[in-house]
Amino acid sequence: MPDAEWIVDGSETILLRPQFQLIPVPGHTAGSCALLYDNRFLFTGDHLWWDPGTQSLDAPKRLVWRLPALVNSILKLLDYRFEWVLAGHGGRIKLDPEDVQRHLHHLVDRRRATIPS
Repeated sequence: MPDAEWIVDGSETILLRPQFQLIPVPGHTAGSCALLYDNRFLFTGDHLWWDPGTQSLDAPKRLVWRLPALVNSILKLLDYRFEWVLAGHGGRIKLDPEDVQRHLHHLVDRRRATIPS
């Protein structure tokens, strides 16, 4: 397949190559995306990282474009199984996919608690 330019418009996952999926995860910024490789490695940019101090996954608390969108984007990641979280900022971690799911659920609960009613 020849090199192509990709314009991400919408919220649907885009299959870039057989092992690469581009997952729109708006929230931190309107155009945040994660890249899932081989259903094992999630490159998250600034959207999600491992916090070694709390031993948990974390997401931005400041400089958030839209908090409800951020929470929905974390929820969206529950549709994927992966074991590595590789962040642009913050820590990286390898976990069992079931542990990733558990940590994502806990993160959603923590972030939902910060959304004003």
